[in-house]
Amino acid sequence: MAQTGDYLLFGSFLLSVVTLLDIIFRNKYPVKSSLDLSHIRFLNEQHRTVNLLYLIVSLLTLSIVLLVYYFIVGDFSVYYVWSYSNLATPLLYRISGLWSGSEGTFLLWTWLTYGLLLFAIKKQSLNDKFIKRASAIGLLVGIFFLILSINSSPFMSVYGLDYSAAGIDIPGGDEFGYYYLDIDISDGSGLDPILDNFWMAIHPPLTFIAYALLTIPFAFAIAHMYEKDERWLELSVPWLRLSWIFFVIGIGFVGGLWTYEAGWGIWTWDPVQTASLLPPMVLTAILHAAARKNNNLFKKIMPPLTVAAFIFVLYATHITRSGTWGSIHEFTETMNNSMIFLVMCLICAITLYLMIYRHDSSISYNTEKKDSLYLFTIILLLILSLVSFIGLTLPMIVRILDPAGISISSDFYNRWSYPFVLLLFIALGACNLDGIVGKRKLGIITLLVGLLSFVLFVIQNITISVQSYFTYFLFRHALLLSLLPTMIFVSISVYIRARGNFKFKFNTKVNTRRVGVHLIHLGMVLALVGGVVSTQYQYSENIEFEINEIGVAKEMQSGSLVEVSDFYVGQSETGNWYQKATVDISKNGMSIGKRDALYLRDDVGGEYVISAVVRGVLNDVNIVFHGLYPKPNKPPSIPITITVVPFINLLWLGMAFIGFGALLVYRGSPKIR
Repeated sequence: MAQTGDYLLFGSFLLSVVTLLDIIFRNKYPVKSSLDLSHIRFLNEQHRTVNLLYLIVSLLTLSIVLLVYYFIVGDFSVYYVWSYSNLATPLLYRISGLWSGSEGTFLLWTWLTYGLLLFAIKKQSLNDKFIKRASAIGLLVGIFFLILSINSSPFMSVYGLDYSAAGIDIPGGDEFGYYYLDIDISDGSGLDPILDNFWMAIHPPLTFIAYALLTIPFAFAIAHMYEKDERWLELSVPWLRLSWIFFVIGIGFVGGLWTYEAGWGIWTWDPVQTASLLPPMVLTAILHAAARKNNNLFKKIMPPLTVAAFIFVLYATHITRSGTWGSIHEFTETMNNSMIFLVMCLICAITLYLMIYRHDSSISYNTEKKDSLYLFTIILLLILSLVSFIGLTLPMIVRILDPAGISISSDFYNRWSYPFVLLLFIALGACNLDGIVGKRKLGIITLLVGLLSFVLFVIQNITISVQSYFTYFLFRHALLLSLLPTMIFVSISVYIRARGNFKFKFNTKVNTRRVGVHLIHLGMVLALVGGVVSTQYQYSENIEFEINEIGVAKEMQSGSLVEVSDFYVGQSETGNWYQKATVDISKNGMSIGKRDALYLRDDVGGEYVISAVVRGVLNDVNIVFHGLYPKPNKPPSIPITITVVPFINLLWLGMAFIGFGALLVYRGSPKIR
């Protein structure tokens, strides 16, 4: 039964090749026949390609359903199912097992790509040369993802498989990598405990929807660069907006909640986190350019930027699956990584060729003052993308030349990104006030805000002997103080612009697009302030409890009381040994919260720390238990780390505003056609 899925994938591949040939050679070699077959829908040229795509999507849907079925019934003879579930796995996480590993995510990505291609092609006429060319490019992308799915098939059986060729290390294989000894398929290996989280169950599909949505504008952009057709922008922008929405929700909101609850912090500049930032950053630049679509310069840069966003999606995939960047989020899977890298290089080469040899030198680039602010914003967004790209790529280049390599710390990203983030928000404030405040007055205000923020930013990097409370306060809070002038400026500008846009009256239709734009800008302010304050002012305290101190409350420096009210050591249904500390936190006689913090050890020696979060309106409290601490000639102690995270809800509120605002913008803009 496990091979049935492979047959479905191979069938999809063969039909994809037939569909691609049908698109390429459409109308080139008409078949002469005395019979009128136009009434037969499948043989009618207008419907044949769509029907072939329906067949492909149906086969891929069956493969998805089949794999989910294997997870639900617990068919552990399928290696992928054995790896990411067991009998004790709850139903939700069995279903989400589909995208828990590299093989399943490629299948999901392929299915989504073909489904969106079908939706896009159905709405167009393939007799149009531009649409025909873009459809062929999109289908080539789908075929590439399908090849990746076949190459790392999630339907591989644990029997008779060449594991060494597949890059899989299973104890019990012979010197050739074939399995002959026991693997107990009565139960599975189980899901990684870190993935046992609701947010993680929905984070990957949202992210891959964003990835797949980019395929359509990428195809339109390449087709436009080959032979100019200004319709590409009108056709692409709705897809770009929708992709951006899913990036915000999938990575910014849901992905952020998962990493936060997993105990990895809010934003750590982890390589996979940083790579995931590149596509939405470039997308933001594209959408700002699209807002001034009548500008010839913006028309010129949007197609290559769209291609760059898609390349960054592949680059993020390459980093996640390479196993060489040292990320806590990455898969150690190399079967497809070389192909992904080669396709990235191929797309870069094609894009450079089209930019050089298909360049239209007759276009003049006249930029109005309003456009200059947009151009400045786009440049800042691209600089921020470049900082992240350099931080990710430079260590790999150095490692080729010197095996010792170099490491890029979070300080590099913070130091080089923060000034440009400030400039970006100052530009946002200036854009909102442009046309409302006089140009001279706006220039003076903008300059003063920028100088004040810059001076305070520089102060935080200066070390001096603190002589007074004022200097202590200034240097201690320099980062936040450098942020405040800009954030106040932007907030006031958003309010003034919104007040000018909306003079509410009964029976007046609200411009949802404008409301959405203002919510996005306000959300950016809240998210940045929440992110900076929560990371800059969080504080941790380590408290150690002896075994005989269970039930005894200890006081933190903040005045809160911490008590380990219960402690338990046992084995879970999944076979993991765990230690559970029940921690109760209270202040002024009132309970703040009571949570279970876990330390797990699996059957192969892997250690996991599952933190707990006590949520509050103003502050969150994170509880981490690192496992019993052994002591010579004494019973082990229970070490607990308490971290108070202030104003973290500003970050989540800001991300919610951005996501909701993006939905309103999409609702009030032209739809996909």
